[in-house]
Amino acid sequence: MTDDKENKNNKTKITIEIIGALALVCAAVVGSPILVEMYKDSKNQPQTQVPTPIVTVVSTDTDTVNTPSISPTSNSISPTSIWTPSAEYPGADWKRNCISSDIWDVYSANYDFENKVQDGCYQLLEYGISAHSGNLAFVREKVRSTEIYGILVPIPDNVEIEFVLRVNKINNADIWMGIVKEPNSRAGTYLVSKKDAYFDIIEIRNTFPSKLHENYHIQFNQGNYHFRFELQGNQWNIWRDGTPQPMFTNINLTFTPRYLFIGYRAYPTDGVSGELDVRISDLMIEEQ
Repeated sequence: MTDDKENKNNKTKITIEIIGALALVCAAVVGSPILVEMYKDSKNQPQTQVPTPIVTVVSTDTDTVNTPSISPTSNSISPTSIWTPSAEYPGADWKRNCISSDIWDVYSANYDFENKVQDGCYQLLEYGISAHSGNLAFVREKVRSTEIYGILVPIPDNVEIEFVLRVNKINNADIWMGIVKEPNSRAGTYLVSKKDAYFDIIEIRNTFPSKLHENYHIQFNQGNYHFRFELQGNQWNIWRDGTPQPMFTNINLTFTPRYLFIGYRAYPTDGVSGELDVRISDLMIEEQ
């Protein structure tokens, strides 16, 4: 009888120890202080508590990274990030009778404009724009509603640009040669060639033009002009035919990046349609 009682007590003791061991394992896995205390009571002696694992969370949210801010200064313009000299020099494509889609962007203010490209060359003849033997030609007749077209190329902030303008015929039309902010807008500042060798400086903000300088008149060598643009920071100077003084003063450009725009505007006036026959050649763009 005594042996049966002892065996029963031993079995109970073993069962309690097994339960306690399982409780310790569970405590080690989940770090539960309740299970640890249960096992301590079953053994009636203190046990070493298994520490709860400490998990360190590393944030990958890049929005919380403190990035130093850069504020532009009022006296300088940051270098443009879009100026990368192309493999083919702007204007060299004209010598192979092409307006390269790898070099130029095209601007049109007309909703029915369709920009076609064939073999890497814009097909703009139906809009009066073509290239031949080194010349960019604007030839248009019987323009009965206002047309504005042009081509653009990125330029550095500090640059020298030269080209030759030859005006064979221009009536109710202007040639626009200027510096603009982006390909999709005419916002910028222009040298505008008008009839009878008159030139204006016109600024366009949004879509509203305003004249900065007007009616510079060239009395001699009419129809054939060699221009040089010099851009240094905010200052734009325009020289023609080797004259000792710029054509205009105080032309300031406060934007960057910049594009060179070459194009035309034709329009009817008092029932007379617009027409023009103009060539631009010998284009040179050199970073300073």
